[in-house]
Amino acid sequence: MNRAFSTALAGLLFLLAGLAGWRIVVTSMATWWAPENPERALAWEPDYPPARLSIAQARLDAGEPEAAAAMAHGILQQFPLQAEALVVLARAADASGTPAVQALFQTALRRYPRSQYAHAWMIGELLGNGRHSEALAQVSALLGFAPWLTEDLVSTLVQASADPEFAAAVPAELSRHPGWRAAYLATLLNAGQPEATDAVHGRLQDRQELSDDEARNWFYWMKRNGRWGEAYSQWVSRLRLPEGAGLSLVHDGGFETAPTGIGFDWQMHSSPEALVERIQKDGGAIVQVTFLGRRAARIGLSQDLLLAPGRYRLTFRTAARGLRSDKGLQWSLRCHGPGQMQSGTELLQGSFDWKKVQQEFEVPMQDCPAQELALINPGAEGAGKIVSGTLWLDDVSIVPIPPHSTPALH
Repeated sequence: MNRAFSTALAGLLFLLAGLAGWRIVVTSMATWWAPENPERALAWEPDYPPARLSIAQARLDAGEPEAAAAMAHGILQQFPLQAEALVVLARAADASGTPAVQALFQTALRRYPRSQYAHAWMIGELLGNGRHSEALAQVSALLGFAPWLTEDLVSTLVQASADPEFAAAVPAELSRHPGWRAAYLATLLNAGQPEATDAVHGRLQDRQELSDDEARNWFYWMKRNGRWGEAYSQWVSRLRLPEGAGLSLVHDGGFETAPTGIGFDWQMHSSPEALVERIQKDGGAIVQVTFLGRRAARIGLSQDLLLAPGRYRLTFRTAARGLRSDKGLQWSLRCHGPGQMQSGTELLQGSFDWKKVQQEFEVPMQDCPAQELALINPGAEGAGKIVSGTLWLDDVSIVPIPPHSTPALH
C-alpha cells in the first residue's frame, strides 16, 4: 500500500468517524428534547419519531384528533415499526367516535404490548361491557410491566367487586397468582364489602387455592366483625373432613397434628418468655411449655371455641417439673363479648407426674357468642408474672353436662 493511498484511507476513516460522532450528537439531542420540546428535537433531527409522536399526542390533548391521526399515519408510512403511532391512531379514532375503535386498540396492543394507555382503555371497555374475565387479564398484563399502578388499579378492582358478577370472575384470575393478588385481597378485607369479601375468598377456598395466610386473615376478619358462626362454618369447610366425621368442642385436643393458627385451631406462639412447642412422646404428641424465668404476662397457647349456652366440663392431662410462679398457671375460659364466665382450673405449680384435671363451667345465655380457651398466668403484675420451669399438656377436651346431672368430684 503506497503512502498516498494510506493517507486517503486514513482521511476517509477520520471523516466517517466524525460523521458517526455527529450522528450520535444529533440523535442524543433529539432524544433529550423530544418529551418536553418536540419542536426543538425536530430542529436537530426533522424525522425523529418520538418527537413527532409527542406532537401528535399534543394534538390529541388539544382536541384535534384528525390532525393527530394524520401525523400518526405519516409516522407509520415512514417508520412502519413505530408501534406507538398505532396507539395514537386508536386514541384519535376513540376521540372522533370512529367505529371499530376496539379493533384498533387490539391491534395497537399486539404491536405495542407495553402501552399503558391501550391497556387502560381496554380494561375500561371490557368492564363496561361486562367482560370481566378479559378485563382482569388485561389488568394482570398491565401491572406485569407497570407495577407502580398497582395501588390505584387495585382500588378500582375492589370498588368493582361490589358487583356480584365481577366478584365471581375475580377468583379465576387470582388463581393464576398475578402480582396484584395479595394487595387486592388485603384491600378487600378493609373495604367494608362483606358480600364481595366472602364471595372471593369462598370461591378460592372451594377451589382449594386459598393459602394458609389468606385463610387466616379471612377468618380473623370475620371474627373481628362478630361473624363467629360464619367463620366457624367456613373453617370446618376448609378442614375437608370425611363424610360423617364429627368435630370435638376442642379441636385436636390431643395435639395430633401441627397447629395452623387458622380459624378455630390452636394458636401456638413462642416468645422470649416462654417456649411453646409440640413434641413427640410415647408414640403421640403433647405440648411442652418451657418458661425462661422471665415475666410471662401472656402465654402463647389458646384456641377460640363456639359453645352454645349451657354447662360444660373441661378435662385435660398435665405434668410439670420445677414450675414456679406467683400463683401458678391455669386454663381459663372467657367470652368474646361482654358476657362473663367464672372458669379457671386449679392452679398448676411445682413438680408432679401426669394427672387428670377437670373443671366445670357455664356459658351464659347472652353476650357470649364465642369463647377463648387459653393457658394463663394469673400472677400479679410486674414481678408476679415471672415464671420458670416446664409444663406438659395433653388430651384437652370439653363436653356438655346434661341438665340436672350430678357435679363431678375434683
